[in-house]
Amino acid sequence: MDNILRRSRSWTGLVFVALGVIGLWDGYRLATALRTTVSFDQVGPGGYLIGISLGLVLAGLAAILVEWRYGIGEARQAEPGLRWRMPVLAAAFALYGVLMTTGGYPVATFAFFMVAYAVTGVRPWHRVLLAAFLSFVALQLVFIVFADMPLPMGPLRLPGL
Repeated sequence: MDNILRRSRSWTGLVFVALGVIGLWDGYRLATALRTTVSFDQVGPGGYLIGISLGLVLAGLAAILVEWRYGIGEARQAEPGLRWRMPVLAAAFALYGVLMTTGGYPVATFAFFMVAYAVTGVRPWHRVLLAAFLSFVALQLVFIVFADMPLPMGPLRLPGL
């Protein structure tokens, strides 16, 4: 277990870099594709994907550099419950995709954040609900209001959507 924890930052960095490179490629593809029937803003979906992917690459390289330069210090025992938290979060993310198509963006996003905050240890429940609501509102402002992204709304229609 200690050996795994010692190398975890490097592996995380490599995964971030790999996902970032894939995102950069796909963002470039989206940004350069000619679409005469779709109207996007000047940045377009490719620009957003390129920005997020560049952040992933930089974060991954930083994690690798920190591990290479400084190491992660003393290996420590994983906190109790870590083994079940990651699969639950992965399942919640998969369910998010399913809920996005059936319940729409508002329901899926709020439900995902509720599960994520509960699984990561936010207590009591009113704080989970408040954190999920505030996270949903923040994403609502960023993606729907400011970026004007067309996301599936499902049966729930909210102001500004």
